[in-house]
Amino acid sequence: MGFKENLAVILVLIIVQNSNEFRFMRRIQAIGSPYYMILMSLGACKEKILYLDQKIWAKLPLNRVLDIYYKNENDYYKVSRVEIKLVINNTSSFAISEDGVGFSEFRATLFLPTHLNFVIYSLTIYTCNTKKATADIQQDTTEMNPVHLFMPFILSDNKN
Repeated sequence: MGFKENLAVILVLIIVQNSNEFRFMRRIQAIGSPYYMILMSLGACKEKILYLDQKIWAKLPLNRVLDIYYKNENDYYKVSRVEIKLVINNTSSFAISEDGVGFSEFRATLFLPTHLNFVIYSLTIYTCNTKKATADIQQDTTEMNPVHLFMPFILSDNKN
């Protein structure tokens, strides 16, 4: 190898080592022409839902970049898993997080491709710190009750 090739390899190694991003794992859960149900996940344990957000967007002609930010006021609850489910007509979307999971604060960015038809989006943030019961933690049970969700088909864990 010549000097230019060695320099290129060194630059690539420096860039890879300095990029502290966690990429979400992507999996296509269902295919229904021309739409796909895509699951993007980061983390492993999902014992209790901390946060749930669901949206339907109309036609998106341009790129859409979504910044996701969650912070729990109680430092006892740490984010252990984040799932993003999309029903979308293009599979070129991806999500990254700089800090990853394991903290009470979570940040991520979701990148959607151009020229999309409608998009169904669901974000679920989980924790595994539910063993210790504390008196100062109050929960809104109506928000976490799956009966009150307007898109329950997004939350199903059917493994095909």
